[in-house]
Amino acid sequence: MLMQKRILVTIGIFSTLNLALIGGLVATSVISIGKYVQKIEKERQNLETQYISRIYMRDTAASMSAIRARLDLASGLAVREGGELNFITSLERTAEKSGVKQSIALETANQKNLTTWEKEIPLGLEFSGTYPQVLRHLNAIERLPYSIIITGLQISADQQLGNENPDGRVKVSVSAIIYWQSKNTPPFINGAPVTIAQ
Repeated sequence: MLMQKRILVTIGIFSTLNLALIGGLVATSVISIGKYVQKIEKERQNLETQYISRIYMRDTAASMSAIRARLDLASGLAVREGGELNFITSLERTAEKSGVKQSIALETANQKNLTTWEKEIPLGLEFSGTYPQVLRHLNAIERLPYSIIITGLQISADQQLGNENPDGRVKVSVSAIIYWQSKNTPPFINGAPVTIAQ
C-alpha cells in the first residue's frame, strides 16, 4: 500500500510537473503567437497604407496630367511676352481680310497682375464696316489662336456718314481682356511634363 501511495504521489508530481511544463510552453507559445499576430497586423496596416498611398499617387498623377493638359491649352492661348506684336498683327490681318477699318488699344496701364508671370490686359477694339463685314470680323476674332474674353460689345450706326448711310455701315466698340504670360513662366504653368514618382 505504501508503494502504491508512493507511485501515485510520484505519478501526481510528474503529472503536475508535466502540466506545469506544458502550461508554461503553451503560455510562452500563446505570448509569442500574440506578438507575431501584432507584428502581422502592423505589417498588414503598413501594406494597406502603402497600397492606399500608391492608389492616391496614381490618381493624383492622373489628375495632374489632366490639369497640365488644360494649362497647356490655356498657355497656348496666351499672348506670350515678346509676341505682343504678333497678336496685334493678327488682329490687323483679320480686319484687312474682313474689309473693316479698325483701331486697337492695348491698355497695359490698366492691366491686372494675376501672378508674377501672368496678367490680364484690357483690350479695346473699334471697327466699322457693313454689317456682314462686321460679323465676318467678329467671327475671325473669335477664331484667333488667343484667349480674347469679350466683356462688352456695342454696335451702332456709323455716325461719321451722317444720315447718308446707303451701305448700312455700322461701328462696333469691343471691350475685351487678353491673357498674357511672361517668358519666365514656370514649366508647370506652361504645361511642360512634371515627373511624379509612382
